[in-house]
Amino acid sequence: ISHNNVCLSSLYISLNGIWKLGNFECACRYDNLNKKYLSSLKLIRWEECITPEEDEKSSTEITKKDIYAIDIYGFGTLIRHLMTIVNVDDALKNLLDNLQISLTDEDSQSRPKWSALLQTQLFQIDYIKTTEVLDRLPTVETSDLDAVVESLSTYLDNLNSAYFNELLIRRLFVPFMFLCSSTRSKIIPRILIPKEDNANSESWIPVDKYRTYVIPLIVDLFSYHVT
Repeated sequence: ISHNNVCLSSLYISLNGIWKLGNFECACRYDNLNKKYLSSLKLIRWEECITPEEDEKSSTEITKKDIYAIDIYGFGTLIRHLMTIVNVDDALKNLLDNLQISLTDEDSQSRPKWSALLQTQLFQIDYIKTTEVLDRLPTVETSDLDAVVESLSTYLDNLNSAYFNELLIRRLFVPFMFLCSSTRSKIIPRILIPKEDNANSESWIPVDKYRTYVIPLIVDLFSYHVT
């Protein structure tokens, strides 16, 4: 399926803070994707995600080899747009800038495929790996659980303190983390105690974020109501 309108207005944030893609009114099966169909949607699509190959002056039709490139181009323009409204460090900014240039290449066949995009450095950073592990942790087979939790611990070790935001901290405090023996022994002790200034601290969450995000979660976890 081709979404055909990958842009900021097509994104929404779920109740648990996960970004998801919505607004599928422009979507179609790859078999039905052609310039005529895309042209009929021009008034409701985000202008910046309209690709060069859709130019009506060109007689060249969109081929099966590059139908994936419509949404890839849109993703590139989305990154470009986000870079103007989100503050990121210089290293990530350079990475995103180079990526959006390749994603919005005027030659559709020069744009990376989705499978190649997922192997780029952007999707290999520890924060994304951490969220991926947290997503699948409850469904991991018991025999694999210790190894997966160990990898989660490693990713968290590598994270800069700035990445421990409210969303990540909330996901570390879900009930499963307390019920699973492996996470209870390897993860919980390192989030229940704030990170000290000294380098020997094994905790992950800085004191300021601990006060802001962790203490309210602990109160909720261990509170009870007197009737």
